[in-house]
Amino acid sequence: PAHPQTQFLLGQVFLTSEDFARAKTYFLDVVDRLPNLIEARLNLGHALQGLNQHPEAIEHFEAAIALDSKSSHAHNNLANSLSTLGRYEEALTAYNCAINLDASLAMAHINLGNTLRLMGRYGKAMESFNKGLAIEPDNTSALNGLGLAQQAFNKHTEAIETFKRAIALDDRYPESLNNL
Repeated sequence: PAHPQTQFLLGQVFLTSEDFARAKTYFLDVVDRLPNLIEARLNLGHALQGLNQHPEAIEHFEAAIALDSKSSHAHNNLANSLSTLGRYEEALTAYNCAINLDASLAMAHINLGNTLRLMGRYGKAMESFNKGLAIEPDNTSALNGLGLAQQAFNKHTEAIETFKRAIALDDRYPESLNNL
């Protein structure tokens, strides 16, 4: 077999091109040979998420956290899979851990907002989206989530303005176009 570094780089190429099945194969090989390489665990988890294999992704994100409990990205990614599986309370804990480790991680705030919105906690969701937008003001995903939370919270005028702002940033952003 090829050197683990080569396998890792090939896995990254396939992950970037969203060929998740091939990325999984390469990262599994790296993890088998170098089980303590946190980056391989994280990338394998990403590939598994792309394949909608969230229970397996959770295993690898938890292994990454066991290797480095201060990895905000590992906690955020773990929370994403937990949320996808409807394990919202566990996801909230993991998102908050990611934010406590790195308050500048915009995606953790945005992902937390999405989970809170799914739970019907629209006020808290809007707070999280606004924190994410304070870090990344042009994040169309955050704007779309904020607009949906505003809509659910009966702030229709604000929601329309938020969706328009997202569309102004990317007029091909289908979620905001559909929600407007």
